Amino acid sequence: MISCRKLLSVVIGVILYGSDSMFMSAIMPIFPLAAQRRGISSFWIGLVFASMYVSVFIASFIWPMVLKPTHYVQAYVISGFVVGLSFFCFGCIIFVQDSTLFIALCLATRVLGGISMSLMYACAIPVITNMITEKSGLIITAMQTAAYIGVSLGPGAASGLFSIGGYYLPFTTLGIFVITLSFLSMILFCSFAQLI
Repeated sequence: MISCRKLLSVVIGVILYGSDSMFMSAIMPIFPLAAQRRGISSFWIGLVFASMYVSVFIASFIWPMVLKPTHYVQAYVISGFVVGLSFFCFGCIIFVQDSTLFIALCLATRVLGGISMSLMYACAIPVITNMITEKSGLIITAMQTAAYIGVSLGPGAASGLFSIGGYYLPFTTLGIFVITLSFLSMILFCSFAQLI
């Protein structure tokens, strides 16, 4: 029998995994407009997009070499907090007036988000599947589906929130959502730390 706590932990973990993926795509409809209004070239706009993917790619090779399996649960929760904070900060950057500082902060938050996302990717499957080992195949499928749903919903959710409250609202709202999920994960996963 699967306990409610384990099931809730898996559901929250899968949603957190998918929500992190929204960070990849949520900037697509909004960021280029904000950057072009500041006179920022398409080269720098493209670099901001690419910076996250490059940092995910590079850090994905590093985390498995340096992270001990005994720290997977803590690393998973921390990575969620950092991605949420990166999301939140990316929304607040709009208030920076200097274009050079604006781009530098955009790059910094995207790289930080990418590094922490790669940490989540390194830890998520072992952490979440160890909660209900007999359903690990189903859990992995749910995680991958959640990631694709997150990437797919990112532009639409961001555009909808943008139309309500401007540039900062999509990123701060989604950042707070991811931070809240991370906090719930921290509460729920603490008893599972010995499983890893």
